[in-house]
Amino acid sequence: MQNTRLNNIAGLVVSQIEQWLQNPWRALLLHILGFLIGFFLGIAIATYTGQQAVWDLPAVGLTVLTIELISWYFYRPGKRSPIGGILHTTKLGLTYNLILEAFKLGS
Repeated sequence: MQNTRLNNIAGLVVSQIEQWLQNPWRALLLHILGFLIGFFLGIAIATYTGQQAVWDLPAVGLTVLTIELISWYFYRPGKRSPIGGILHTTKLGLTYNLILEAFKLGS
């Protein structure tokens, strides 16, 4: 990849965010926030696709694809980034809520 100004700026922004997340309290706050956002996304997905029956299969496919991409990013060999950890926590909240919704519906 060429070393352009856009690549330099993006790399600088990502490194500054990762440096900002080195504080354990900030990281814990963002993990809790990520879990709650994932939980909310699970509620939104289940509610919307339950009312619009034509969106069941595309929503399931997109959700599974997103979960698998986040898992691939988090569990890939090499260095784990704090941003990947927050995405992983968001995925856990989403998965937990979808399982909880399935138990509530009795299916």
